[in-house]
Amino acid sequence: MRTMLAAALAAAVIAALLLVFIPVLFYLGLVCGVVYLVWRFTRAKCPSCGRHGTIGATGSQVVSAERGYGVVTRQDTTTTSKHDGTGSMVTETSTTSRQERAPVVRKTVRTTYRCKGCGYNYTRDSVSEEEDFSDRPQKEKETTIIQREVVKVPCKYCGALNDISTQRTCSNCGAVVKS
Repeated sequence: MRTMLAAALAAAVIAALLLVFIPVLFYLGLVCGVVYLVWRFTRAKCPSCGRHGTIGATGSQVVSAERGYGVVTRQDTTTTSKHDGTGSMVTETSTTSRQERAPVVRKTVRTTYRCKGCGYNYTRDSVSEEEDFSDRPQKEKETTIIQREVVKVPCKYCGALNDISTQRTCSNCGAVVKS
């Protein structure tokens, strides 16, 4: 009788444990399955064979780097300390965002990918924009020299030289200059 009682008690304990652990194992398996599916289908898909997770980057290179101007967002933080009505010190911090034009470098990077399954190669370009802190070489200013020919004629009365393009009378004696 004791053996039957012990066997029944053991069967009851095993049944209770199964009732507790089966739902736990079920939900644990369900969570692991969902995590696996999310992991599997968020990895890159090969455009040729359609397999997930077989794509790997084989290299990248900077295709172009252009200097220009872009919009940059800056944040200014101001901290002020003042006394409140009770005489204790209160610190207030405020942040202000502003946008301004700044010199930037716009880089285009070409990354090459290869599928491990079918060997398909393809490239993808990505563009990034970073603020340019380098010293820009100043452009040399072009100097344009304008030369003009000035014809000066001597006055027939006093001999002073006069510019016939701008003067009709002698600058020294006032006589009419020949043109």
